[in-house]
Amino acid sequence: KRGYDFAYEIIIIDNKSEDGSVEMVRKKYSHVRLFPLDKNIGAKSRNIGIKETQGRYIVMIDDDSYPLPGAVERAIEVFEKDHDEKIGAIAFNILQNNGSYWTAGIHTAFTGCGAMFRKSLFDRIGPYPEDYLFYTEEYDVSCRIWGNGMKVLTFQELKFLHYKSSRNRDFNRIMNRLVRNNIVLWRRYLPKALAEQQVEMEVWRYRRIAMKEGVMDGFESGLDE
Repeated sequence: KRGYDFAYEIIIIDNKSEDGSVEMVRKKYSHVRLFPLDKNIGAKSRNIGIKETQGRYIVMIDDDSYPLPGAVERAIEVFEKDHDEKIGAIAFNILQNNGSYWTAGIHTAFTGCGAMFRKSLFDRIGPYPEDYLFYTEEYDVSCRIWGNGMKVLTFQELKFLHYKSSRNRDFNRIMNRLVRNNIVLWRRYLPKALAEQQVEMEVWRYRRIAMKEGVMDGFESGLDE
């Protein structure tokens, strides 16, 4: 409910939700630019928001996350001082709703629930990948940021809150995407020998998780894909 002392816009890309979200936004938040899709296209829907935004900077969030006071303002200051444009992305420090820290596990990558970029970044490195559907697409973008001579930076004081909703989560489908996408990602961006080592580790790790969580069907289908 808080505002900012600079011009900003809010863009929502709705991946065919069926819980009345579109109607609620239209009724209560007429100032929001809403793009309801006729099917769920996953993470590549972020490219719609990137294309449509009119500002210099983009704050990327999920439907269950939001910035804590001061995070966006401070991030803008960091970008404004980066005259050589060596910062590709700012990865916000993600807090869970119980106050604990949450991380995607790789310090050189950002997570989709809290990151900020210059809009011009995507003219330089290309859009979000369109073949992942969801999960690890942030790592793909992060790899291209580093590959283009820029950095992904994290600042402990720049915080986001992530509720990490469990609604509408099919854990076999999640495991399928994690396994499939990690294999694709590392083979796409790492040298062959190193990629195979990384893939072997990821497969071992996700097999253990799948066995523990009872989602071996998702694990096996991810390997097949």
